[in-house]
Amino acid sequence: MIPKRKCQKPLFCKTNSHSQRSNSSKKLKLLKLIEGVVGFFFVTFVTYLDCDNGVRYFSKTDSFSWSLLRGSLSDHQRTDFLEQECDVFDGQWLWDETYPLYKSRDCSFLDEGFRCNENGRPDYFYTKWRWKPKHCNLPRFDAKTMLEKLRNRRVVFIGDSIGRNQWESLLCLLSSVIPNKESIYEVNGSTITKHKGFLVFKFEDYNCTVEYYKSSFLVLQTRPPPGTL
Repeated sequence: MIPKRKCQKPLFCKTNSHSQRSNSSKKLKLLKLIEGVVGFFFVTFVTYLDCDNGVRYFSKTDSFSWSLLRGSLSDHQRTDFLEQECDVFDGQWLWDETYPLYKSRDCSFLDEGFRCNENGRPDYFYTKWRWKPKHCNLPRFDAKTMLEKLRNRRVVFIGDSIGRNQWESLLCLLSSVIPNKESIYEVNGSTITKHKGFLVFKFEDYNCTVEYYKSSFLVLQTRPPPGTL
């Protein structure tokens, strides 16, 4: 009888210890699961607030304050942007719900590689900013007015891919007010994606051209003349 009691006691202790470890393991797994769920919702909530603040909230110390975004600074106190006192380079980017002036999907003059939204970007946040000089007025871009100014003239962009971006953007801005898009064409029949380093688009109704010439360097890249080194 004595050996039997001694045998039962260790067996009972061992079983009880195993049960406690099993319960502790289950509680630990449950705790980790709860922590994971709470952490997921916390990160999601913080990300939402961050994005929401980026769009709608600006502190008073921020240069992008709502007073500026809503145009609280009266325009009649500013000088005209063509006057000598106007420094168009001194200013800031302001959020404007009326932007963009055009959407890439509506313009056929953009290279496929420059179409952000068509290539997977889901938002238009980056298109909602406009430049506002600090001490002078910068009128909203008017495509018809510019086309009239360019009548019987030409405007030329010379540069690298940055210059090309600006050139394509101007094509899209100007073409947005032309009902007959077939009246805008490349004079040599070249496509927008494959060309020999230059493209010349003509706006037939205004007899003007908007041209781009590729030049990756400020000066011609060549070998120095003999005897100069």
